Amino acid sequence: MLKTKKIYITIIILSLIASGCASYKPGLSSMWGADYNELSKVKRDGVTKEINMPIDKTFDEVLKIAGENKLTVFKKDSKKKFLILIGFPKQTNTTRVGVFFEPINNSSTIITLSSLSSATLVKAKKIIFENIKPEK
Repeated sequence: MLKTKKIYITIIILSLIASGCASYKPGLSSMWGADYNELSKVKRDGVTKEINMPIDKTFDEVLKIAGENKLTVFKKDSKKKFLILIGFPKQTNTTRVGVFFEPINNSSTIITLSSLSSATLVKAKKIIFENIKPEK
């Protein structure tokens, strides 16, 4: 009986290890702070800043600021121009902030920050908007 139990446990563990990310479902992403759609829906309630910088440079600068402030880039899409950041000070590690980038023209970009947490949004605004400097 005990030997059979050990075999079942071993099979279950091996199944979980072998399945890896193959069993990952996009619907689970919101539990892990990666739900783009959720943050996109609250984007209209977010905060924006226009910056005199091309979109690609702005994207790279926000990534740099995130790293300097020990934020985790949970998800990034350089083609769709968005980031999902987590790890803001004194917040639950999975509280996420969406950072959306929209070109105004070749030399200016609008950055929009969105979050389901207003406290985290205030922190994100302070960290990102106060540290990004426009091109001269």
